[in-house]
Amino acid sequence: MRNILDFPDQFPGTTTITLEQNYRSTTPVLDLANAVIAEAGEGLAKQLWTDEPGGLRPTLATCPDQQAQATAVAQVVLDHYESGVPLRDQAVLFRTGHHSDLLEVELRRRRIPFVKYGGLRFLEAAHVRDLLAMLRVVQNPWDELGWMRILQLARGAGPASVDRILTTLGVRDPDRGGPDPLAVFCAEPGRSGGAAGATPDLLRLAEALGACRTGDLPAGAQVETVAAALEPMVRHRYDHPMPAWPTSTRWRTWPPMRPRLGSSWPISPSTRRARRATWPARRPSTTTG
Repeated sequence: MRNILDFPDQFPGTTTITLEQNYRSTTPVLDLANAVIAEAGEGLAKQLWTDEPGGLRPTLATCPDQQAQATAVAQVVLDHYESGVPLRDQAVLFRTGHHSDLLEVELRRRRIPFVKYGGLRFLEAAHVRDLLAMLRVVQNPWDELGWMRILQLARGAGPASVDRILTTLGVRDPDRGGPDPLAVFCAEPGRSGGAAGATPDLLRLAEALGACRTGDLPAGAQVETVAAALEPMVRHRYDHPMPAWPTSTRWRTWPPMRPRLGSSWPISPSTRRARRATWPARRPSTTTG
């Protein structure tokens, strides 16, 4: 903020043009905004106004925690719906996408349909789907898709290793006549056919799954146990992804260098034609002996 406030001092003769007319909000909303702005210790003075009159006054609600806030918002949505306001005419605004996580869960619990604009829904995020896959395996040890998802998180486990593990556990047995795959995995995770490098993560998964399969832990404790086991694997997989470009020193320089037309860098035919038309041709190097 200092770069804006100090701009006139750093550049004498600056003319400040204040944009005060608002084209989206109503007068009661702007009255509240002006009252909040007036309490700021420093800043550029402005008085927002609009040609849109009327509208309801904003309501300030205080909630003890985020879960209570999600419950309150969901209830307000239902109250408006029951009073005749269609769901498509209601909106909840957030500063950042992840602030909607608890509300999304609450809306789904109440079976209130909604559309999220900007980012994935909470339950569509990869790490959440990983956690749900673990819980699915606890409930159904023959859930092949659930097993595939969580086993691939183990560092060092590739498609071939996962295939061997599923075969060893008997997950793909159509008759399900063998022993419980989850019991087999929890008993000897290191001997289930996985790669040697994946053993530490497989042990971590087995410990968490074993704690949940007994049925002694309540649902909340199961989620916490599974989340703790998945955290290092999820962080490694999603916070340190494999680069989508060559990793030679040439591609780690800054500013980035444009690839030559004759290089192996994958570009579309249309892009290649455009670059041929715009880039100056490189003369072939000559060697004198």
